[in-house]
Amino acid sequence: IIYFSYNEFVTSISNFILLFIRFKISLIDFFSTLYKSGKDITIYYQSYFIFIIYMNPLTNQPYSSKYNTIKKQWENLPAQQPKIISEFQSMLKNNDLILVTASTGAGKSTQIPKHIINHFIKERGDTNFTLVCTQPRRSAARKLAERLSDELDVTLGKEVGYQYRGTNRRRGNTTLSFVTDGTLLQEAYKDMLDKYSCIIIDEAHERSVQIDILLYFLKKALLRKDNKLKVIIMSATIQLEIFEDYFKYLNVKDQKKSDIKYDKINVEGRAYPVKSYYLSEPLKIHYINKAVDIVKLIIK
Repeated sequence: IIYFSYNEFVTSISNFILLFIRFKISLIDFFSTLYKSGKDITIYYQSYFIFIIYMNPLTNQPYSSKYNTIKKQWENLPAQQPKIISEFQSMLKNNDLILVTASTGAGKSTQIPKHIINHFIKERGDTNFTLVCTQPRRSAARKLAERLSDELDVTLGKEVGYQYRGTNRRRGNTTLSFVTDGTLLQEAYKDMLDKYSCIIIDEAHERSVQIDILLYFLKKALLRKDNKLKVIIMSATIQLEIFEDYFKYLNVKDQKKSDIKYDKINVEGRAYPVKSYYLSEPLKIHYINKAVDIVKLIIK
């Protein structure tokens, strides 16, 4: 919260400038922030103070103190680099399909959905949209939903939710849902993909039968003349040629190109130092038992 005397503010321009000098805030930075933030800022007037509060566009409520703490954990991820954000937003605006490759630690599974949310809210001015992101495992769908609800400062099961067989923690108006491949495939069989504004296929490199069938349904949707759907395919490997060729051509064999507009982006991962330790003597027990013993030692 930035605040300054209301009386000084309305008295004269000179006092207004002095206030910024006093608080060491650049006028250019201040108005630039107002311009870029748009709907994220609300100005409240009271008798002696002006409060400028950053608002959460998903809840229309001020961000909590917990949000600022969590933000420090993800704002330096590779997927949050200004260059990556700018390129991705431009691709999302001009294409129906984006192929994303990202190494381990880049933050693709958590940050890309947030970039898409910002695109719909700030670029389109749209607040009535729904995103869904598939995961090959139930635990991943649940953990990502829990993480994103914290990072977006929203309620789990309301603005952000998850669903897989036997468990449903999302509503009809949930903005971002994490589901298993099988859950979305069941919706595709029922012709229910039209309710989504954007569909994200994560971990596409695993190439399960369910993912391959989902890609068929998504290609069919993208080829429709009245298509408004955005599709993001994310992979941890750089071998996206097979996906690119599938969407690029109507039929890969005859090389007849489709009308699907697509682009691709690569997000560099974050490298961590790895040290190797060797046993001084050969194992006298099974290596799995020894690995368990070492893990227990590390935990202690």
